[in-house]
Amino acid sequence: MPTSAPAPGSAAPFARGAVVAAVLALGLAFYAWSSAWRARTALTAASRSYHAAQEAWRAAVREEQAAARERVAAAGMTASAASPARATPPPPAAPPARSPAEQKAAWQKFLALHPEVRDLVVTVGRRQFEITFGPFLKSAGFSPGQIDQLEPAAVDAWFAGFALGPKGDVRATGDFVPAPEQLRAILGDAGAQQYQDFNRTLPALGVATQIAAKAGLASAPLSTDQVYQLAQVVTANSPAYAAGKTVAVPTVDWTAAQAQISALPLSPAQALAAQRVILGFQYQAALRAARTAAGGSP
Repeated sequence: MPTSAPAPGSAAPFARGAVVAAVLALGLAFYAWSSAWRARTALTAASRSYHAAQEAWRAAVREEQAAARERVAAAGMTASAASPARATPPPPAAPPARSPAEQKAAWQKFLALHPEVRDLVVTVGRRQFEITFGPFLKSAGFSPGQIDQLEPAAVDAWFAGFALGPKGDVRATGDFVPAPEQLRAILGDAGAQQYQDFNRTLPALGVATQIAAKAGLASAPLSTDQVYQLAQVVTANSPAYAAGKTVAVPTVDWTAAQAQISALPLSPAQALAAQRVILGFQYQAALRAARTAAGGSP
């Protein structure tokens, strides 16, 4: 597998249009997010309402269980008043944490109670897909017909991974990649590989976006070419990407990445923004290594 993203201008995964997604994600075209923002707000309200109802139901069950224990204890004391006092029964154990399967089942129950939520989530998914994948799909040469077929399939794949957490939080656990056979049927073998490769580089683009945000706050905004170059460096130093997997930010060789970024044509303020973000990742990596060496969890 390649160890870095293809060069700009090729019909490959890290298309130049992907950088537009990073710029949009910074809020420079906020109006494009308005409908998704409204959908997210409504979804959050519905989720909280559902969680509150579930908590009220669980509280009622606990109260009834406590009352039942008191009735049983009172009956026992009446029947054997002369016997030694019994110890107070222990409170019921806390319910175990929900497994991923249980969280997905809870999401389905939530949808059954709030069917309007599906449209809200799909609205969010479509906006996110258009911003993240739209420029790449066009620059990679896919036809409008292919894109029209791919969008609902990708959003459905993303939607199928939703789960409802124990605190009523709605989480997407999947991505925008349809089943392999469906993806090949829409884009062809080569196109499906391009799409999957691009999807594997998205965490690197996320790192570049963090750097761009810090540079922007320092009044030193990055150009699209610079954002692309930063993402390319992160991808090139990802062992996971080189092994055919998605870029894993925690395992990126940040020392090598920092050296390569230092050679890019960045202004002092831009270089400082990149250094600050990379130092954060280096600190997290060192902390994980220290915990592992001490016998704890990474």
